[in-house]
Amino acid sequence: MMRWAPDARRVARGHMWSAIGLMAASTAGCAGSQSVLDPVGPQNRTINHLFYAMLAVASVIWIAVVVAAFWAAFSRRRVTREDLEPIVSAPNEEHRRHIGVVG
Repeated sequence: MMRWAPDARRVARGHMWSAIGLMAASTAGCAGSQSVLDPVGPQNRTINHLFYAMLAVASVIWIAVVVAAFWAAFSRRRVTREDLEPIVSAPNEEHRRHIGVVG
């Protein structure tokens, strides 16, 4: 079992509090007159509607691509005549020249 040194615990605790402070500071911009999530003016509402329309279209396209990728990866191929024929033909008697040496 690895034991942490007191300095390492203090550093880890400092990183944790720094991350919490950064998250709190970044969420402070989510309200007020110039918030992206709370449009106030008519121009802001228009841009907000355009953003959500583009988000919906992009989401539908992304889902279609992911479904197509999974379908292509997991669907079975149809068996054709070429699939049933061997790729390499069995050697015939003309190709067996060294049968006496080997066999």
